[in-house]
Amino acid sequence: VAINRGEACEVVLPASPFLNVVQWQRKEGHGQLTDGILALPAISATVWMN
Repeated sequence: VAINRGEACEVVLPASPFLNVVQWQRKEGHGQLTDGILALPAISATVWMN
């Protein structure tokens, strides 16, 4: 779950064997994941599944 309580933002997710974002699929919400960058709309929540 990615929760944003402020302005829209982008978060660079570090490369990690424990955080394999390539396999993530958005199940609910409006966040976007592109090339390891998580873009979140203002005041939002996005649910991701592996």
